[in-house]
Amino acid sequence: SKASHHRCPMEEDLPNILPLPSHNFLQMNRLLNSVISHFNVPNYSPSALSTTSAPTEWWKNVSSLANVTYIPTAYKPSESANYNHRIFYHWRESTFDPSGGEWQLHIEYIVGGLLLIGFLFFFINPIIYYCCVGNKICCQDTKRKEPGGAGTNLFFWLTWALAAIGAAVAFYGFVNFYKEGNSVANDIGDLSTYLSEINKIPTSIITDTTDFVDVTSVAINNVQTCITNSGSSSVAINSTDSLSSISDLIDQFSSLTMSTEIEDAATLAGVIAFDAKETKEVRFSGIILFGILAGISLLGLATLTILVLNTDYNFNDPTWLMSLVRFLTLFAGSVLLIASWVTFSMIVGTSMTSGDFCQDPLGNTLSLSSGNTMVEYYLTCAGDNTAFSAISNGQAKLVEAMDTIVSELELASKNDIGCNTVVSEETDNVSNSGYEIILALESAASVVECKTINEIYANAVYQNFCDDFNSAETFVFRGLFILTLSLLACVFVWKVLISQADTEAERLCSKRDIFA
Repeated sequence: SKASHHRCPMEEDLPNILPLPSHNFLQMNRLLNSVISHFNVPNYSPSALSTTSAPTEWWKNVSSLANVTYIPTAYKPSESANYNHRIFYHWRESTFDPSGGEWQLHIEYIVGGLLLIGFLFFFINPIIYYCCVGNKICCQDTKRKEPGGAGTNLFFWLTWALAAIGAAVAFYGFVNFYKEGNSVANDIGDLSTYLSEINKIPTSIITDTTDFVDVTSVAINNVQTCITNSGSSSVAINSTDSLSSISDLIDQFSSLTMSTEIEDAATLAGVIAFDAKETKEVRFSGIILFGILAGISLLGLATLTILVLNTDYNFNDPTWLMSLVRFLTLFAGSVLLIASWVTFSMIVGTSMTSGDFCQDPLGNTLSLSSGNTMVEYYLTCAGDNTAFSAISNGQAKLVEAMDTIVSELELASKNDIGCNTVVSEETDNVSNSGYEIILALESAASVVECKTINEIYANAVYQNFCDDFNSAETFVFRGLFILTLSLLACVFVWKVLISQADTEAERLCSKRDIFA
């Protein structure tokens, strides 16, 4: 029968039926489930939609969709964001400028200056070492002391401890930097997916509406055929009114066109998320490499210094194992010093950037959106939500169409011409098809609410980036600064200790020669 042909399909029918209204609801629910952790919307089960009959005369009890007023969370810069904003505050333009200008130029100058300072220092350091340690003129009193004398023992372990603390602080910052970078990438990725799926809603709803048109047309034809076969010439369905209602419904949903502004925002967010995720393994490897270099440098220096202070080990004639330890220590220390200062300089630049941006993240994001009205709406939740208005008006048109169509179909029943069964079956088919659209509209209304996207934005930008990411940057550059300066001093003092050990060995040899 026609009724069985237009029954609500079971879930096992899905692979073999296209187009199918409930197939679009599967797509809708994938969207809702992918971001359900960020917001609360009705979660309609696809199987329930396809197997549950619509409530009796549901269109008479539909409540108009209400656009929920949402006031976005106000943001106050965190302590770490303010700290990063104040870096070299008096030497640069510190107001974020999306176009670059002097603001970006000043940051580049500062980063370049720090790199230059590091280069000059590493270039001058061997000269300082040679003057104070490598020749027999400077620092004679200190070098004549026994190993660890003249405060070198205390100063070595003090600088070593500071270097270890700096390495630990930097490592902690790197780990948080990695975690927060992943969190921001995931949130922006969710936002990109979410915006893209919003743009698919019009196609999904129009497809469901087209199916509703097919069901309604068949229903009208079947009931009209029954009326004709009954021989009743006084009863006829006014299909013009019904088809006019359907036409209004299609026109209303056709206004739900895809937005190029939303698609542009989704594409940009997707590129940012992809780039961040692509560097995930590199960032993780960098953390591991930093830990290995710091461990080798600090443990190697400690081991070599203990040998100098507590044994009569001859560093002028080392074993192969000790030569290897010494080589690895100096190599790892040199790489660590250079990499730490370069990274420190770059992190200072990113810290100033993020600190300046997070003084007014909403205003700065709006300035970056280049007048994208849809982005502006979802960031401020102010103004008209055109997508919601189209969905709400579509709901009203659907209710109006259902009332007109069902009234026409029930005309045959009212005249008792033997078509009651056909009318009942076809009315149920139309009701079930229309009810699926109502549920889709309710889900879509929840999806396009400003609250939904704004909460994802606030979590990604305010919490993960402006608060946590800024905090991680602060730990990193503070730790690297302490590590670099302390490790340089530590290596320098260690060289002095070696000179003291060499002097002590020469003195002992002289005594043995005298008493020989």
